[in-house]
Amino acid sequence: MLTKQSITCCSKTRPGTRSRPRTMRPVLEYLETRLVPAPVSQTFYWIGAKSNDFSQAANWQLNGNLAAVLPTSIDTVVFNNQAKTSPTLTQRVMVGTFEMLNTFNKQFFLDMGVYTMTITGQAAA
Repeated sequence: MLTKQSITCCSKTRPGTRSRPRTMRPVLEYLETRLVPAPVSQTFYWIGAKSNDFSQAANWQLNGNLAAVLPTSIDTVVFNNQAKTSPTLTQRVMVGTFEMLNTFNKQFFLDMGVYTMTITGQAAA
């Protein structure tokens, strides 16, 4: 004989049995393509305005203004006769392109000390 307790309208389990937890199957969701813009190479001019420290941004000129950042491995560094001092490396440096322009009428040297400068692109004189 069926009683009110053994049959309920919305129950999915039988009396005396435990219900299994519901499992969800993972679904792969397609996302839109995201691209990161490529870094832009910039040209830095050595002016040596503050000191002879290669790694001080105030010694570089970028777009006609004092640079706020240092040259990186994709950038071009240019040394010309406008510089007030010759640079000294105070740490390991990596630049993209190295150029020396019109330095023939001024004594110019690059004091590397115990550090190295890696040029990932071209060197031009």
